[in-house]
Amino acid sequence: MLTENRFTAAANLARKLEGPDEALGQSLKKILESDRAQGTIIGYGRILKLFDTFCQSRRDKNLSQNQLRTLFLLKKFSEGPSSSVQTATAALNYFLGEVQPHEASLQKAIASAASRTKPTVQNRTKLPLEHYRRLVETASKYPELDRAGTLAILLFNAMLRISEALALRWDDVQLDKPDGEGSLQIRRSKTDQEGKGVNLPIKLEKEEFRVVTRFKLVNGAGFIFLSASTKTPITYSTACKELKLLLHKAGLENFNYTSHAFRGGAATAALESGVDGTEVMRAGRWKSTSAFGCYIARKPIKKSTDGEHANLGDEDGPRKN
Repeated sequence: MLTENRFTAAANLARKLEGPDEALGQSLKKILESDRAQGTIIGYGRILKLFDTFCQSRRDKNLSQNQLRTLFLLKKFSEGPSSSVQTATAALNYFLGEVQPHEASLQKAIASAASRTKPTVQNRTKLPLEHYRRLVETASKYPELDRAGTLAILLFNAMLRISEALALRWDDVQLDKPDGEGSLQIRRSKTDQEGKGVNLPIKLEKEEFRVVTRFKLVNGAGFIFLSASTKTPITYSTACKELKLLLHKAGLENFNYTSHAFRGGAATAALESGVDGTEVMRAGRWKSTSAFGCYIARKPIKKSTDGEHANLGDEDGPRKN
């Protein structure tokens, strides 16, 4: 097994605290659990388990944990993609702490090499509004697809990242009636690691509302996308499989849509309906126009009747007149 990490260290300390200091142990536990977005910690935990297995397979090598960490990152580098090296480094640093300077230098070199070899960022495939409506219609017809349908509806309407959606609890979503104003609370996200949270307005049409409320009747407590076996949110892999099944049922399996397609499709639809680009960025919690540009659809620039360019988005975000 791995040597002591920050969570086992906290647990060991908490067990030694008695009397007036007992509450301090609980405070330490809460601090650690709120240090990162829940989805981030879950993802980091999976990497820690992989690293544990990696260490077990090399027990006879007489290597230090820091050396094993470097070898593990080399393995990730050989497997690709480049982001896996960066994520693995962050996960191990989070649980096990920073390594010694000489090992840190080696790991930095691996991460740098991975960054240089990563493929060019591609403009993500967007889910157009008409295809999104087809998904909702399909989910409405098949109650067994309610979970996938609810996921698709929340991803699109709130421009959520998949990690944000999977971390949602029913208490975070307030929906009173179809076509009425509701709200969705994101407790923590990729761009909000301090956990300040954000409350988003949300408005579902009748068919969308039907799918979500029907699913809530069956699974209306705790995490919205709960795994029955682990009592935690379903994994990213499971979510993608369920979305893929919904796409297949809707006859859209050949478009290669991913979970990113909903966020980008919603942003593109908002821009095309005339919503100002800065408002779309704010609603989707994009921090830079370059990141935003990866999500919106590139289209030929149209001209108005007087010959001026229309206010459309390109790879650098929405155009400004």
